[in-house]
Amino acid sequence: MKLKILRYAVGRDDRIVSAYEEVTFANEHAGYYLAAKHEYGNSDWDEMHVVERIGKVCFFYGSVSRMQLLPELFDRIAKEARHLQAAMQQRMKENCWIPLPYIAVYEAFGWDTRPLIAYRTEFRQRQEAKDKERRRQQEEREAFQRREREHRERMLLEDAARRFMAGEMIEAEQFVKLCRRERIAIHPRTCHQLHTRILEISKTQARYRMNFKGQAAPQLEGCFKLAERLSDVLEK
Repeated sequence: MKLKILRYAVGRDDRIVSAYEEVTFANEHAGYYLAAKHEYGNSDWDEMHVVERIGKVCFFYGSVSRMQLLPELFDRIAKEARHLQAAMQQRMKENCWIPLPYIAVYEAFGWDTRPLIAYRTEFRQRQEAKDKERRRQQEEREAFQRREREHRERMLLEDAARRFMAGEMIEAEQFVKLCRRERIAIHPRTCHQLHTRILEISKTQARYRMNFKGQAAPQLEGCFKLAERLSDVLEK
């Protein structure tokens, strides 16, 4: 049965339009029509638009998959349709959202829409306040985690500096971070060696990886000059 439906404009959630659709009714008040076929041909997952009918007014109720077109859904819609205004009062009492098609239905019957419009405005304001508070709390958590992470990194770097000054080996990554912290320039070639070949380094020794058999040992002169410079700076 082709009927005029009050539904959302395509791609909009703030505008209601009238459109004709081929509706199949499950009972006097509840029906459905195909909105979009499933992209891989599984009809159970076709998108179906459910409609509610009160007298001659038919409007969009919601969107479900075909497999969700169950008797319980149609019974629930019929119950709402028989006492729509009371159902809207109950929705407001339970702090539930009232979709825009219900405003259009009230207008179609000449009912007072002001309470519903005021409720929707207040509901949005409450949701926006909740969202704002959630964002604030999330930002606080992230800031706290960032401070904790930075503190741990500082402590690890201080420990690396202490071990380096004691003549112990430290990881090449920590060595580079110490140089950068002390604003010691690193030659690009030495920096490449430290990132790709050197595993650990001390004032006088370095442990490096051999990437393949027969590869020459890395040139460590630049690394040891850098270690000497770092040692001089840390001693001050």
